[in-house]
Amino acid sequence: MVAKAFQVGIIAGSQRPIQVGSQITDWVQRIIERHLGNNSNIGLRRINVKDLNCSVYDEPYPPIQITSSDQYTKDTTKAWSRVVAPLDAFVIVTPEYNLNIPAGLKNAIDLLYFEWTRKPFFIISYGGVGGIFSYENLKRSLSLAIKARVVENGVNLAFGPAENGIAPKALTGQDLGLSLTADNTLWADKRDDIKKGWEELVSLLNTKPTE
Repeated sequence: MVAKAFQVGIIAGSQRPIQVGSQITDWVQRIIERHLGNNSNIGLRRINVKDLNCSVYDEPYPPIQITSSDQYTKDTTKAWSRVVAPLDAFVIVTPEYNLNIPAGLKNAIDLLYFEWTRKPFFIISYGGVGGIFSYENLKRSLSLAIKARVVENGVNLAFGPAENGIAPKALTGQDLGLSLTADNTLWADKRDDIKKGWEELVSLLNTKPTE
């Protein structure tokens, strides 16, 4: 019996022109790719919120009433819907702005509903103290409002106190020196947590959602 093939979206949530979100998401994606190996039935699709052309939510009907991409009135929303709808699950890598997720990421999520609902999500947040507030807010929104199935144990990547020099680098978009193998590097202790979260996501992918 041939194993079912899945497609998972890897979403980089930052829109800032100078940011570390892209390199953090690159690092997360490479960890997952290495963990998958060459014989996986799971494909990955990278999505960068900063590259989306979605207008601020201006559709005439609530997303919960939409059941097809063709029902949206804006071409940009239709295009976004057609990216998300075929995907089976999502890994979201998000920064924290004022204790919440970025506006662009929230708008991208809020524009859609049927494309997200009941699908598995794995949230990875980053920030001074790990982006814990953006993580909790996003988890609550996905779980309660969108009825998605969110991995129980997400990952919070903390820059730590300013004196360790990581936060200033992050704010100016410098290389954080993230490694896939070296032990004495930033967040080396989080690599296994990312793998565990990914395994939970895969488990959810292979489990039929309850009504």
